[in-house]
Amino acid sequence: MMQDILDLLPGYNCGECGAKQCRDFADALLGKKVLLTACPHLDSERFRANITEIEELLNRIGYNSDTEAALRRKETDAPLLDSGRASEPAGLQGLIDGLQADFTLSPLPGEPSCREDLYPFDRKIDVDTLKNAYIRYRPLGCPVTHFAKVIDVARGILTVHLIGPVHRITGQNTNFE
Repeated sequence: MMQDILDLLPGYNCGECGAKQCRDFADALLGKKVLLTACPHLDSERFRANITEIEELLNRIGYNSDTEAALRRKETDAPLLDSGRASEPAGLQGLIDGLQADFTLSPLPGEPSCREDLYPFDRKIDVDTLKNAYIRYRPLGCPVTHFAKVIDVARGILTVHLIGPVHRITGQNTNFE
């Protein structure tokens, strides 16, 4: 049954559910230690159909609405899995979409915003011409489009300051490369 559940999980091993990898998450599901909804990727269009199949497998071992209710009560008391991470503050809300946020990023002291180093996979991009340009990109594995200003280019790697989708917040037009 472990392999059946594992085959239905996204397999990203991202840790967003609190487990180090999807195998640990599947084990926690089988041990009735975690809610299926702890995996944020299962609700994506690509994996949504797998939820019903996983629920059917879990029902065979007695994972039911009573199990979920008990886990939801525990959810407010402590982290669901022993991942070594402290509980995150509740109530973070996305600025644009109004959805509850999973985490927030803060800039380093003295920086105007968060900094990222990017290595573009598209070799047709002439990165040397992008210094001080505004770019729009989506990092591999991230469902959110990022907006940034290029502050440095070295050996094909762009260092950027995130600026957020300012044009959506302020209505100010910015030309993105």
